[in-house]
Amino acid sequence: MSTRSPARSPDKYRYPGRSFKTAPNYGAIPATTTPRSSTQKSPRPSQAKGAMSEQSQDDPMSPQSENDDQDDQDDAPLYTSERYLEIPTLTTVVDRYKVNRRGYMGLITFTLFAALYFVVIYLQRQNFRIGTENRALRAPVFLKKPHTVITTRSGFWKFLSTVIVPYVTVGNYWDCDVEATNTNMFNHTESFQGYNVMQYSAMIGGIAIIQTRSKSKPCDSNMFLPPPGAQQHCYSEDLTTTHSFKISAHVDGDMKTMTIPYDKQSQGYVVLLPSNHNTKDMSTLLQYYQDAKLVDQYTRTVEVRIPVYNANIDVIGTLSCSVEIDLAGHMHVDLVASSIPYHLYPKDYKQIVALQIVLLLWVSMMVKNLVRAYLRTHPLPDIIKDFKINGADDGPMPAHSSGRTYVLVPGILYSTIALQVVIWIYLNYQYTLMQQLTSYDPHLALSFFKSSSVQFNTMERVYTHTVAPIFNEIETLHMLFDLYFLVAGVTVVLIIFRLFQYLDFQGKLNAITQTFSMGVGELVHLLLVLNVVVTGFSFLGYLLFGAQVVSGLN
Repeated sequence: MSTRSPARSPDKYRYPGRSFKTAPNYGAIPATTTPRSSTQKSPRPSQAKGAMSEQSQDDPMSPQSENDDQDDQDDAPLYTSERYLEIPTLTTVVDRYKVNRRGYMGLITFTLFAALYFVVIYLQRQNFRIGTENRALRAPVFLKKPHTVITTRSGFWKFLSTVIVPYVTVGNYWDCDVEATNTNMFNHTESFQGYNVMQYSAMIGGIAIIQTRSKSKPCDSNMFLPPPGAQQHCYSEDLTTTHSFKISAHVDGDMKTMTIPYDKQSQGYVVLLPSNHNTKDMSTLLQYYQDAKLVDQYTRTVEVRIPVYNANIDVIGTLSCSVEIDLAGHMHVDLVASSIPYHLYPKDYKQIVALQIVLLLWVSMMVKNLVRAYLRTHPLPDIIKDFKINGADDGPMPAHSSGRTYVLVPGILYSTIALQVVIWIYLNYQYTLMQQLTSYDPHLALSFFKSSSVQFNTMERVYTHTVAPIFNEIETLHMLFDLYFLVAGVTVVLIIFRLFQYLDFQGKLNAITQTFSMGVGELVHLLLVLNVVVTGFSFLGYLLFGAQVVSGLN
């Protein structure tokens, strides 16, 4: 019988597709040769043949010779370039496949999460209704330019009387008599009046004038100032927070005194042009404020605030015109229109609530995967080393080339989402308080809409007990609403950075991340040098031309 050569080492495998036989020891095969037919024989070692082999060669018709020819045909490779697979090469291919599978799985999962997050934020924002109200409140005042430019205190009162008051009153006044019914719970027929700003938005309470006031300080004695005792004062940047102050002026020949209360929530002194006054009384009250010098040398900032409610789109809007007065007398004007939904959830709230629950569950799952990946791939401090997870990481979390999962960006990302959840819960609580505060009450209705003439001695009580709670609640909701979407904006930025980490596994998709990571050192040095150069030239321009260039003003 023919002698078989020993099998090849177990770290090599034949290509699939042929029945397995013990591989003959052919020795080295040239890398590039042409295919040969099955009748051609490979060279055999001389020591591998015995006497029986010699006899079989002499007698081609012997059974042993036929068996040897069949074995040679089976053992011969299809092509002389056929090779056996190396385990390291096969392992590299399999590992690359696992990396791509995990990478694409994580990328698809995170993309779906980001899309769900954007949908939830869009539904919470209700930007279509809010933007519509903001545009309606802001546009008429912007169209009044240049009448919105304020440079003096008299210019402020002119702006208030020629722009703001007509904006509220002209063509928007309504009055009616309401009979007593079981629904409104009035004792008898009442006369009401008010204003609908821009036709559809009911003014809430009136036009508020809020100001902050500075403290006085003694002036230095020199020849540039009048002698001591001339009642000349100097003022500081420190603001006063005394309980109230009083103003006085003549109205129809009578001296009228009014107490201006300090509102802690607004952090300023507040007076009203009430919405239950007709246009004549409102003009009389506005002239009284100007004659009594409500805005004087002590005033540092003054804000005109008009809160409204649009029942058609269920939105509470606020038009605010702020004037900042520095100690040099310069006035800076800022006009802002901001709105919030009156109901945090629309009538078809089930859809958005369901999406919020799904988003929270999704985030919980991603946080769980991140924690498990951290416990598996990072060295743990002694206090939590018992929680170490051993074994390969087969999760979808992206990792550094060292094998450690990224934890900084996702940690901050999930923290901002958790902060959003806390703010949203508190926002729901504040909305519940606001709904209770603004629910229909006959006494509040009389305070807001009952026709009334100017009452100088009761203005403080009207604002403090009736208007201030609603004003303050609306202001709190505005602040929380803006804070929530500010955190949402930070979350969106973190989502973008996290998406770059998910793209890091793929050679073509990670071009941006690799570019920034490779050039971050050069970029830092460039920005450092650029900052020094720009700062130097800015300081040079300040020394040569001063704080303002008159030729550049418009």
